[in-house]
Order: sequence, then structure tokens, then C-alpha cells
Amino acid sequence: MSESKAPRPSDANAITRQYLDSILIEERLIDAQTASLEATIFGTTFRTPIMMPAFSHLYRYVKERNAMLEYTLAAGELGALNWVGMGENGEIGEILDTGIKTVRVIKPYADRDKIFDQIAFSEVHGAFALGLDIDHIFGKDGEYDLVFGERMTRQTMADLREYAEATKLPFVIKGVLSVTDALKSVECGAKGILVSHHHGRMPFAVPPL
Repeated sequence: MSESKAPRPSDANAITRQYLDSILIEERLIDAQTASLEATIFGTTFRTPIMMPAFSHLYRYVKERNAMLEYTLAAGELGALNWVGMGENGEIGEILDTGIKTVRVIKPYADRDKIFDQIAFSEVHGAFALGLDIDHIFGKDGEYDLVFGERMTRQTMADLREYAEATKLPFVIKGVLSVTDALKSVECGAKGILVSHHHGRMPFAVPPL
């Protein structure tokens, strides 16, 4: 009787889960001591390296309160860096005005004026850093995505360089999944990258881990 083989994971999320489940820790106890979990990001020390995700549109799931504001307040209590995703200036402004360290990730809008407006608004309202989300350029049909009525479009190195130069804040590029894009991000003036595949937006891309 032939040995049965485990089914091959079907997409990037399944591959990531399988990889996480395969990791074991080498236990070393002699001379060990309690580890510090502090992490320094852009010159600021946080109590944990774990960060909030760049959520958006949580009102679709929680109707009775501002869930994005609540998880921002939770980040503040935990001493964690907070990230927020797509949102209009009014909603994001309420979050930034808490004073909790928050990175605003802006969508790759076809309307470039909207990107520059959100950069300027966020800087005035005390954002910790700014980012642009390159992993939301395309939709499931392979065309430029349409997100809540907003058209997305391709982002060139020249575009990204302009955004980075439009702010004094650290500029981060979210959605990097290759060495090629990482090196281009450096050339564009990015101070950091976020390795992300938008929860498997392209199912057969190499998973972040």
C-alpha cells in the first residue's frame, strides 16, 4: 500500500499556515534570562514589536461604535505601533488626534491629488509615519481595482519618489513581496517596507514568511 501524501496547500494563506505550524523552538535554558520585547521603530521605542494591522472599513462589522478608534486606543494601552488603512481625512483625523503613534497607509488612488491631500493632512495631524499600499493596485479581474467607488492605478518609481519627498515623515511602502520591489523602494526614498500580500490578494504569490 502506497503512503498517502498530505494535500498540497491551495494558496498563499494555506502555505503560510502550514509553514507556521512547522516551526519548532530550540529550548536553551542555562544562562538564559527574561528577554526584552521592546522594539525601536524610526527612533521611537515601543513595548512590543507586534503592531496593529492597517485595518479599514470596520464600520461594516461593528455598527454601534468606532472600532478603528477603539483598536487605536488599545494600541496605546499596549505600547504598540498603530497602523490604519483606507479612510477619509475626517475618520483618520479622529484617530490621529488621540496622539497615539499611528502610521497611515494611503491607497494607490488614480487621483494623485487625493494622495497628496491625505499626506498633507496626516502630517499636520501628527501621523507617526505615512505609507502607500501597492498591493491594492489590481483587482480580482486583473484590472486596476475599484475600492468603494475609488479607482486605483499603477504606481511608478517616480510617483513613489514624489510621495516620499512630499512629507518630512518616514515614508513606507506596503505590499513588498520581492527583492526587486524592496530595492526599488530604497531608490524611491522609502524609510521602510511592509512585507505584505494583503491576506493572499494574489493567491499564488510567494507568501511573506
